[in-house]
Amino acid sequence: MPALELPNLNLSSKHLFDAIIVGAGPAGLSAALAWSRVRRTTVVFTSSQYRDEKAHMAHTILSRDHQPASKIRRIGREQIE
Repeated sequence: MPALELPNLNLSSKHLFDAIIVGAGPAGLSAALAWSRVRRTTVVFTSSQYRDEKAHMAHTILSRDHQPASKIRRIGREQIE
């Protein structure tokens, strides 16, 4: 799954963010969603290599227990966009 695209964002220029999030797993996407809901600027950095890639299901994630991690990331990205 590709990283979230940020159109027209030139990171080589000076740009101020309210939050910088490292990792686009469930925790990072939850943080990005929370910041976006209070209308704050954030940037999420990810390598798109997830530690849970080989796991069949994710566990101990509120309201998403026993679902594939890829599905949880997809839902998170959709809600942020």
